[in-house]
Amino acid sequence: MTILREIKHCWMLILIVVMTIVETSSMVGAADLNIEAVADMTGSIAELGTASPDIKANGQDGPITVSSITPVSITLGLDAGIQIGAFADWWFVSSTPVGLYSWVYPAGWTPGLITAIQLPLFGFSGLEMFRSTLPVGDYVFYFGVDTTPDNVLNSPLIYDSVEIHVIP
Repeated sequence: MTILREIKHCWMLILIVVMTIVETSSMVGAADLNIEAVADMTGSIAELGTASPDIKANGQDGPITVSSITPVSITLGLDAGIQIGAFADWWFVSSTPVGLYSWVYPAGWTPGLITAIQLPLFGFSGLEMFRSTLPVGDYVFYFGVDTTPDNVLNSPLIYDSVEIHVIP
């Protein structure tokens, strides 16, 4: 139990982030295609007992619409199911108006699709890992795990996403 607490504590510390995005591009569609292609390859229905990631924006599954002056809170949860303790690639990715960004330990937000960290799966809920206002535009935040720990987004991939539309 102590090791799981240490892992949870480490995960919480490394996932507290501040994100600043400058509104300039229209790469959201291209970024979505990268993740959608893998989702189509792996299937969208998790088997009974497999890990189940959860991501929410302002406490909702989304999609949500907020003004550019309204803070957005992104929270994560994971039911590890029968896969508890299985080593996995953990992913926290945002498709933004300026492209695809991944949160990578220990660097923080990094352009592209990159593994956040490799850790054993464990259950948790309500972990706030982002709270900030966002510039006007459309965003999709993804949280997922794949149990082929090789720093490549591949099968079996299990993820959840939340869409955020930010208006003036």
